[in-house]
Parts: sequence; structure tokens; C-alpha cells
Amino acid sequence: MLKALFFRPGKHVVATSSEEEVAKFLAEPQGTLWVDLEAPSGRGARHPGPRLQVPQAGHRECRVALSNHPRIDDYGDYLYLVVHGVSATKAESFSGESRVRLEEIDLFLGERFVITYHAGPDASIHEVGRRCSAIEALMARGPDRVLAEILDHLAEEYVAVMELLDDEIDGLEDRLFKHASKPALREIFSLKKDVLRLRRIVNPQREVLNRLARSEHKAVSKAETIYFRDVYDHLYRVSEMLESFRDELSGALEVYLTVVANRTNEVMKVLTVFSIILMTASFLAGLYGMNVPIPGSGSKASFWLLLGAMLGLSLLLLAFFRKRRWI
Repeated sequence: MLKALFFRPGKHVVATSSEEEVAKFLAEPQGTLWVDLEAPSGRGARHPGPRLQVPQAGHRECRVALSNHPRIDDYGDYLYLVVHGVSATKAESFSGESRVRLEEIDLFLGERFVITYHAGPDASIHEVGRRCSAIEALMARGPDRVLAEILDHLAEEYVAVMELLDDEIDGLEDRLFKHASKPALREIFSLKKDVLRLRRIVNPQREVLNRLARSEHKAVSKAETIYFRDVYDHLYRVSEMLESFRDELSGALEVYLTVVANRTNEVMKVLTVFSIILMTASFLAGLYGMNVPIPGSGSKASFWLLLGAMLGLSLLLLAFFRKRRWI
């Protein structure tokens, strides 16, 4: 699916989905063009190169199977960027499933155009498109400002997901102190996996913003670098939060192991106490079961005397353990 917005100086923003009109807009000497391409994942999906005359070097980079890490490449007349958006899934706390979904967006930035390419619907792209249609001053600032708006919305998505993960980790720590169970352990490893995935994306993406903020390419004007610096600051804060989450989850794992070890020690202590009590009674029963005369064996009360002795020893042992605070 192709959607395009074109702004001419002194004119209103024009929206189109025609490749022929897009080609005419590209041929005009002035104006800002934003082309958004949404393609389904699969062999039938096409990259934007052949239709929008992006040089062949960019064709090879923008593939159907979107799986590149964040990056920025300078091809002289344009920049090629790979960035990732993030969204929260509806995975339950103890399911062990991932709570985040990463969505790759490939971008081409030239002096007069910006092209976005993604495999499915993207909320940030949709919102920026709505804003560019409503606020013409955005596109009047050039394609680099449009790119800054897109990257800013992507950064806000990361911040929103960080807040959700923060709440999840806080709830997990509270539950661990109350009851450490196998589902809690599965949740810890699931969260650690999500944090690791995000760290692998956020850190390289932060470097992409750092290069844009330094205005190393003619397609990025110095007047717009302040917006890229602002996005960089957002991602830097996200990176710091991920480091904090990693430390908290490592601590949560240690708490889980400590709680489980303490619980095991309590169980073993109780079992040991009862084993000693039963061993004492078994000793008496075994001793007098080896043809050893029982005091008062001629009396019918001898059985009850032996049983009372077992009970008395058991009570003495319990009192001894309780006095030593072993139970």
C-alpha cells in the first residue's frame, strides 16, 4: 500500500496513492515529499526502490524480511536508516510470553523526500501522517523535520513500554516476597529476555540519533538537529532504564533463589525433627522386640507402659527442640 504527502511552498499538503503522481512530485524542483509504503510480510512484498527510483544500493538493504539492526548508511544523495518501533503485547504476567513486539521501519532521507517502508500498520507513522496533513508547517520545514517527528513518536513508544515493564517488575518483586513459585521464575526469565531484546535495539538506535543530531549529511539541516537531540535524550533515558531493569531482575532472581532455599531449609528442619522423634520411638520398639525382657512383662499394662515411654520421650524431644529454638 502506497500513501504519499506532498507540500509545495505556498500550497496545501496534497495526499495521493498514485505512483504516477509521486513520480511527478519527485520531478518538481521544490517541495517536500513523504512516501509511506506498507507491505505485507511475505514473498509478494516489494521494496520501494524500483518504483521510487531510489538507487540500487538501497534496494539491497531494504528487504522483505525486515530483520536488520538499527543502522544509518550514507549513500551521498540520501541516507538509509533502519529503526525499530515497539509496542506492548497482551501477554499475561505468568504466561512467560514476550511483553514487547518490535517493528522495523526502513527510511530513506533525501534533501526533498523521505520514504518510510514497514511490513504492517504502524501507529507512529499513522499519527505523524495525520499531523502532517493537519499542520502544514511540519512539512514546510523539510523532510528532515518529518523524519524527526517519526523518530520522536517511536521514542515515546519506548517510554510507554518502559513504564509498563517498570510496573511489571514492581509487582513481581512484591509477589516474590509473599510466595516464590515456578511461574514467578518463568516471569523473571521472560522479563530478562524482553529487556535484553530492547537493549540490543535501543543502544544502536541511540547511535543513529547521535549521528543525525550532529548533522553529518546535507539532508539534515542544522536548524532541525535540536529535534534529533531531543529524541536522542529520550532514547538515552530508555537505555538507562533498561540497565536499571536488568539489575532489578538480577536482584529478583537472587531473591527467588534465597526464598526457595529458606523454604527448603524450613521443610528439612521440620522433617529432621519428626525423623528424630520417630527414630527414638523405633529404637524402643526395636530394642524390646529382640527378646529383651520388658519391665512388668508379666502384666497386661506393659504394652501401655512402653507406649507411654515413647510418648514421653517424644514430648521431651519436642520441648528440647523448642527451647533451643530449632522449631
